[in-house]
Order: sequence, then structure tokens, then C-alpha cells
Amino acid sequence: MTRPTLFVAIALCIATTGAAKPQQSDTTRVLFIGNSYTYFNNLPEVFARLAEAGHHGRVETRMVAPGGWRLKDHWEKGSARQLLDAEKWIVVLQDQSSLGWTIGSRGKIT
Repeated sequence: MTRPTLFVAIALCIATTGAAKPQQSDTTRVLFIGNSYTYFNNLPEVFARLAEAGHHGRVETRMVAPGGWRLKDHWEKGSARQLLDAEKWIVVLQDQSSLGWTIGSRGKIT
């Protein structure tokens, strides 16, 4: 076998074996972080069904939504932070609904 032929044979072996690019997953991972509004309205399932109906590919959802929690609570003591550290997600945030409102004749956001 001549040198150029040997070089081409080795190059073909390399190209057709372990050099293939790994395929990327077609799954979109979405993490919902919120409280009872996220939980009781089951937003992750609604989102996944809308994605499926619109033929936007497979969606994997997770939810961390203890009742009454603020985003600050999730950051300081919740499992959401651990999930964010462990894996890559698209994140949907829902803060506590009564934050910023004052009691009075007219509510205002502070």
C-alpha cells in the first residue's frame, strides 16, 4: 500500500468511526419556579400540551411551586436553586402575587 493510499484509508477510518458529532437532544427543558398560582393552574402541563399541539418538539417540564413562596424564598431555601445548578433549563418565574401592593383606597405598586 502506498503512502497516500494509507493516509486516505486512515483518514476514512477516523471519519467514519469515533469522530462523528454527538447528536443534540430535540427536547426543550423548562423549569417553572413559582407558588400556588403555578401549581394549581398546572402551568407546566398546559405549556407542554401547547408545545405539542403546535408541533414545537418535545418539552420536558419540572415545577417547584410551594404555596405562598416568593422568588427570594426559592433562592434562599428552595430546591429550585439546586436544579438550576445541576442542569440547564429555560426558566419561567412567577413571584408572589401580593408583593408591592399597599392597603388603601387605591392599590399601588411600590
